[in-house]
Amino acid sequence: MTMHLSFIWIWGLLTQQAATDPQPKSRTTDFLEISGLVYDETMSKLGRDFYNDFYVIWQQITETDQSVVVRERPIPGMGTQVRILINDQDVYLAFIRPRAEEIEDAAASAAQECLNYVQNYEQMQEQLSTEDQMGSGIF
Repeated sequence: MTMHLSFIWIWGLLTQQAATDPQPKSRTTDFLEISGLVYDETMSKLGRDFYNDFYVIWQQITETDQSVVVRERPIPGMGTQVRILINDQDVYLAFIRPRAEEIEDAAASAAQECLNYVQNYEQMQEQLSTEDQMGSGIF
């Protein structure tokens, strides 16, 4: 009951302040964007082992500001399907069986493939930002 009354009291203060403001503030919203993170969206021990191996290798070979997501879809009796997305683009997809050596090899392969993608992406962005590629698109 006390929490409900507190909410009503705070709501009253906010609406009263909004009503007394002479000029409404513009509704520009500043968002804090954090880039360069590696997200773990795995579900099983096999997926977490892959993520841990991938993360260690990824941190050693790159300092990119691209967001990386490691997703997993367990497949009972067969292992798991691992998918890596960089900035919402599928970059790597593999099926992994529950053997330590195979997990390590897949993580190293995934890290190298993701590094190639990031390097190609950055090179393409650099080429598109040159003076001859910039413009309005109107001839």
